[in-house]
Amino acid sequence: MKVVLFGSTGLLGKRLYKILEENNFSILAPTREDVDLQDHHLLENYLKSLNFDILINAAACTNTDYCEDHKEECLKVNWLSPLIMSKIAKDKGAIFIHYSTDYVFDGSKDEYFEEDAKSPLSVYGLSKSYAEDSIIKEGGSYYIIRTSLLYDEGGKNFLSIIPEKILSNEEIICTYDLKSAPTFVPYLAEATIKLLNSNAPFGIYHISGGYPATPCEFIRIYEEVMGKNANVKEVSAAQLNRRAKRPKNSFLNSFKFTTLVGFKPYPIEHYARRIYERLYKKQDRSS
Repeated sequence: MKVVLFGSTGLLGKRLYKILEENNFSILAPTREDVDLQDHHLLENYLKSLNFDILINAAACTNTDYCEDHKEECLKVNWLSPLIMSKIAKDKGAIFIHYSTDYVFDGSKDEYFEEDAKSPLSVYGLSKSYAEDSIIKEGGSYYIIRTSLLYDEGGKNFLSIIPEKILSNEEIICTYDLKSAPTFVPYLAEATIKLLNSNAPFGIYHISGGYPATPCEFIRIYEEVMGKNANVKEVSAAQLNRRAKRPKNSFLNSFKFTTLVGFKPYPIEHYARRIYERLYKKQDRSS
């Protein structure tokens, strides 16, 4: 089957490309140099010129604070581009897979299910919520996958580099009052393929780490795995004074996906140990 994959150079996109290749899909992965997602005329003409069975959008403007000051760019990339993709995928009879976020919720509940009412607190969350609504309104064969706080081996985002900071005794500033479901990217990529190959009905699915944790709690897990104390400064979200407001508790309940598809994540400790042992244990002279 022919797949068009946007965002193939990102944290999730790299893993998706790898697993699609392993499953013998024929992949076309346009980069930003090939198609600027802010140029909607170019995007539309590009997609119309192709023949494909599946269109996957793993591209997004994900810097939440940046989006607050660059609303037009954020809406173009996160809302209007997926709308164009969904329309063309529908016209071609293709499946459209789009990734969304826990930030479509305001964090006032203990956990969130797919059907819960949305109330985003930030421009980023709003842009992703608009995209969801537009894709649903357009119809067709789509999977909207909401996920949360990604991390991976070799990633450069906050959660991915915690072992490196612990080993160097660098101070780690973390929030103790923002809870979500940290999601290991290889699990999310594999879950996407399993969803695609399942008989699960089209619609919205929560696919996340499955275990709630704050960034500070996530660090404590690494301390246990590594047998080391981290140089941690715990702060509230308000103390960081960031441009965009974050939901206090955005834990995504993945019961729908795990029940229909039968693929559950391991606890955070499992993935933390995997990252430490594969990438950092040799650097740790005391291990």
